[in-house]
Formats: sequence, C-alpha cells, structure tokens
Amino acid sequence: MPNPKIPHPPRLPFLGNTHQIMGKEVVANMLKVTKENAPIFEFSMSGHKDIYICNNELADSVLTSPHFHKAVSKPMQQIRNFGGDGLFTAWSHEPNWQKAHNILMPGFSRNAILSYFPIMVGCINQLMDTWRTKHAGQLIDIQGDMNKLTFDVIGLCGFDYSFEGFTKEETHPFVHAMELALNESVKRAFIPAPIRALRFQKNKKYWASANYMANLVDEIIQHRKANPDSSKTDFLNLMLQSVDKDTGEQLSDENVRYQIVTFLAAGHETTSGLLSFAFYELLRNPEYLAKAKAEAAELLANGTDAISMKDLNKLDFLRKFLMETLRLYPPVFMFTVYADKDTTIGAKQYPVKEKQMVRVFTYHIHRDKAVWGENADQFDPENFDLSRMAKRKKTTFLAFGSGQRTCIGQHFALMEAMLTICMVLQNFDLELAEGYQFELANNVTLRPKDLKIRVTPK
Repeated sequence: MPNPKIPHPPRLPFLGNTHQIMGKEVVANMLKVTKENAPIFEFSMSGHKDIYICNNELADSVLTSPHFHKAVSKPMQQIRNFGGDGLFTAWSHEPNWQKAHNILMPGFSRNAILSYFPIMVGCINQLMDTWRTKHAGQLIDIQGDMNKLTFDVIGLCGFDYSFEGFTKEETHPFVHAMELALNESVKRAFIPAPIRALRFQKNKKYWASANYMANLVDEIIQHRKANPDSSKTDFLNLMLQSVDKDTGEQLSDENVRYQIVTFLAAGHETTSGLLSFAFYELLRNPEYLAKAKAEAAELLANGTDAISMKDLNKLDFLRKFLMETLRLYPPVFMFTVYADKDTTIGAKQYPVKEKQMVRVFTYHIHRDKAVWGENADQFDPENFDLSRMAKRKKTTFLAFGSGQRTCIGQHFALMEAMLTICMVLQNFDLELAEGYQFELANNVTLRPKDLKIRVTPK
C-alpha cells in the first residue's frame, strides 16, 4: 500500500498554521484545531512541519515503536530557560536525565512516599483551618487554594521549605514568579522569534521571574549544604548525598536547582488541576459524591495517624474516580516524540521523516470512541474497574506519560489527591457556585476556569 499524504489545515505564507492557535486562548484554540482535523494532520509553525495524532491506533503505533523517543516540546523548550535539564524538561539522551532518574527513584518508592504522609496531612489541615476561620460558608477559588496546597506539599516534602500558602495573607513571590514564567513560556512557544524579541516588557518580567526562582532555590541548596542533616529524608538530601549507581557521580548544584524548579512546576500544576477537576465532578454527580464520602469516612474512622498504605489501597471507588478524572482532564494534554529515522505510523503507514516531531494529543486519545465507547465524553469511574483495565492496552491511558518517561511522581500525586479529598469531604459540605458554566482555562496544563466552590464546615 502506498504511503498516504498527511493532510493539513490551510496555511498562510510565513506564518504557516500559527495564526490558528495564536491569541489569548492558545489551549482552547489548539484543542479546537486538533479536534477538527483529527485523527492525523500536519501543522506548520516557525518553519517546522510537525505531525499531530489524536486517536489510540496511531498513538499505539508511535509509542510501541523503537524509532520514536521523548522530545522536548516548544513550551518545554521555553521552560528550560529556568528548568534547564531537570527530570521533566531534559532530553532522554542528556546525561543528567538518567543520572537524576537513578538518584531520585528511591524517593518515590511506596515506602518513601508513605513517609511524606504526615507532611501532607499537616498541609491539608492548614488548608481546612483557613476555610473554617476565614471562609466558612463562602465561595472560594478552588484552583487557587489547590495551587497553594500543592506548592506547600512539594516544598516541604522536597526540600523542607514552606511557601506559607495558608499562614500568610500575601502569596509567596516564588508562586507568582512560577505562574508568570510558566504561562509566558506557553505564549513564547507559539510566537515567532522576531515578534517575541519585541515584547520588551513581557520579556523583562519573564527573565526577572526566572532569575528570582533561581536565586531562591540556590539559597535553599547552599543553606542545606552549610547545615547538613542526615536525618532528613527529603528529595534535597537525596540529591545532595546520593551518587548515580551507573556513573558514581553526584548531581551538580546547578542541576539540583533545575530538579527542584521542575518538581515545583510539574508537581504543583498537575496535582492542583487534578484536584480542582475532581471536586468539580464530585459536586455535579451526587451519586459519586456519596460514594466518595463513604470511603472517606471509613478511611478516617480512627484518625489520620492510623492510616497505612494498605488503607489507601482499599479506596477502590476514589481510585477509579481519580483515574477517570485524569482520563477526561489530563493535566498534560499532549506530549511530543521524534523519529530517529524515516519511518511510518499506523496501519495506513503515514510517512514520518527522521527528526520530525509527532505531537501525541492525550486529551483526544482519552476520548477515542474506538477505545472508550460511544459515551467516551461522559464521566464514568467504572472505566477503571480492574476487569475493564485488564482488557485495554497501556497506551490507551497516557495521563502519566509512557515508557521510560512515565511520570516518576504519579504515586505521590495520587496519594496527595486521595488524602485531600477524603479529609475535605469528612470535614466540609461543598457546593458549586450557582450558575457555574464550565470552561477550560488557558494555562500550561489543563485547569477549570474560574471554578468557585462554597465551603461549609460540618
């Protein structure tokens, strides 16, 4: 069979297809373009012709082939301005990726994650104390509070640093810097370089934010080195004290900084988005809310001090619920791979050139009716019943990535999300803001836009 030509939307001279996603709503525009041109099309930006794929058959072909490898996407290339070759922003062939992966893996084992449990509980208690004392019966910005929570959890578990999300009125400057840098990175990625260079004020703020983050994290690293404490079991001690099993080398201070910055960027964005979407779906589905409350009551019957990993593993409904939330609202809605040789993808053998980028759209793959049925757009936790999961290929669910670049922190994130939902449901009655109309926010990861929830202590 001859290789079919890959279709593409209409292009403009010089701009290619860039005009179709530029503007204030880059994420919404991109999801619209990909849906309209699915399952496969070529998209031209900045002189590069990338291939976009939007169904599981094509994704499986790419992700099971030995000729495709993780690529650093355009937004990630911009995030490297402050995240360098951190674990989430490095190319797989960069030496520091494998070195950091080897060093950090023990910190994400199940036993290690359970040791972070008291810190997570403490942060969630601070969140709930703030709701009781300052916002009882009021509408709160759930995404904003989930951001504060996940920043504090990663800061304390990662390097014993509190961003004081719920103990100070003013948001920590680092949080503002991170938000600005991430959002601006997405915009910069889709603006041609000559135009980007003319955004003088935005560029000034962008680089000021990047420099602020670097300076603060460097101070944290130097303080720990000047005041070593071998009893600490956080990620910072792991990076400063451990050597790579393959090379016998340690991470440089610069790379430790990159790891911390990218942990904060990736960890707070994804988990806070997951929690916000989860609360949204719970509150619009009373049946699911009742089931989640029942599991929360059972888990917390003897208080948080008595909870074990075995107890968390019993939360079968909440596990299914969170996985379904990740299916419909994957925080990282697309990722990129590249071909190491001229090759083809899919049963129709679409041609891919060596070094050509392929954008894998998780958001659409998770809604592929060939895999998830005619009701693929509907929220159904039973999609993650273990018997159903056993019948599906691993490449049908990509919320945590795929292959060797699967998210190292997935168990950490799920435990944090489970604990947060259980503790909140046990202590508060929640209600969606009247008349709320669901939209996706324009952000580096998926988030609900302007989601407000009323929190009433029990």
